[in-house]
Amino acid sequence: MIGWLIAEAIENAVPGRRVVGLLSQTLVAADDHPTKFVGPAYLEAEARRLAARFA
Repeated sequence: MIGWLIAEAIENAVPGRRVVGLLSQTLVAADDHPTKFVGPAYLEAEARRLAARFA
């Protein structure tokens, strides 16, 4: 459902363009301790600023 919501929001923001949502899943072993984040990492001050902006 979240993929549909994101695709709808993008289609509404860009009229006349077709949008497709693709979700995937990754299996991680229980004993694996990943050291790389997926997506951006923010310092606390920047995270708070962004959270306030998009709240």
